[in-house]
Amino acid sequence: MPKQYVMVDCHGHIDPKPEDPNIHLQDNFLEILAPPALPKLGIDSYAGCFAYITPDDLAFVKSYQTYPYRDYNVLAG
Repeated sequence: MPKQYVMVDCHGHIDPKPEDPNIHLQDNFLEILAPPALPKLGIDSYAGCFAYITPDDLAFVKSYQTYPYRDYNVLAG
């Protein structure tokens, strides 16, 4: 995935090079600053965690196991 994520429209079409002003790749982090135009995303990462930061600076962190040799997201099927 050239941008480390893909965006899926309401018809199931996958855009491998999406352009959305609310999504930025910075310092190897994918930042989603506001709701994207199309909310279904496929993300290419085995980081094993993600975080939400609220407008009042409260962070929620989710961690989980990943399996590098298994298929993930809509591109896998």
